[in-house]
Amino acid sequence: MKSLLIILGLTLIGQSALAQQTGSIEGKWRDNEKNAVVLIYKQDGKYYGKLVAADDPKKNAHIQQNTIIVLDAFEWEEDDEYCCGTLYQPEEDRRLDGSLELLDNNTLEVTGYWGWFSGSRDWTRIKD
Repeated sequence: MKSLLIILGLTLIGQSALAQQTGSIEGKWRDNEKNAVVLIYKQDGKYYGKLVAADDPKKNAHIQQNTIIVLDAFEWEEDDEYCCGTLYQPEEDRRLDGSLELLDNNTLEVTGYWGWFSGSRDWTRIKD
């Protein structure tokens, strides 16, 4: 009877772990519309993204000299969704409420909210 309970307990623990986050958003992503690369990393249980490269040489030089955080303090919810963070648009010097959703292992939907308006774009994972 004890061994049956132990097996049942281990099975439930294993299923719980599988029910959690299926994919990771950590890594490098390309914003195809802005021609920029963002590195997403996890720190203190929250997710952040900083610009690491741009196709424009002038912007790229600025990025290399400065840390520009474009995703700030996103928290994993469930079903590969991340909420409660802030998006930063450096071109407009504007901050927006945001959410992230991992559509598949290589596509991240980034949504910004500004008042009653919202807009989304897909980012593509860069494979190292």
